[in-house]
Amino acid sequence: MSKSSQKGVIKVGQYYYAVNITKKEYIRPWDVGGVAKLWEWGANITQAGLLVLLLGWSNSSGGGDPDWDDPQIKMVAGRWAGDRVALVGDYYSPDEKDLPTWDTIEEEYLNISLIVIPAWNKFIEIEKYKIKPKLTPKIRPDMVISNTHGKIVIRKSPIVK
Repeated sequence: MSKSSQKGVIKVGQYYYAVNITKKEYIRPWDVGGVAKLWEWGANITQAGLLVLLLGWSNSSGGGDPDWDDPQIKMVAGRWAGDRVALVGDYYSPDEKDLPTWDTIEEEYLNISLIVIPAWNKFIEIEKYKIKPKLTPKIRPDMVISNTHGKIVIRKSPIVK
């Protein structure tokens, strides 16, 4: 443990979310059966693999590629390619990087963990690398998520005011 610059505050290990700043989406590591410290993101092949699936893109297929025509995989594979993406720590405070804080992420961004899991499991095919999540989802009753022609549409709910 290290002491913070704030008197009396002790900081323990920092946790990270995978965040797409461009699309305002994130992956909460615990929702995908993972762990959250930075080195844990790198050491966990399944968890790091989610980023590979989200960031990997080609307009042609080869061995080892996802099935670009599978609707479930199509929603996820390459979804974050070309976007501004970061692993953002919970101790982060605004600076020149202009990243969102965890409060902003949890209030304004969409947790896509549940969308990514089925696509990953279909893509990886190897049982020991499939995700068996311990879900702790945060429900946003003010949002509606729907799948329209392979694209996820997010909008304010007309019911909740």
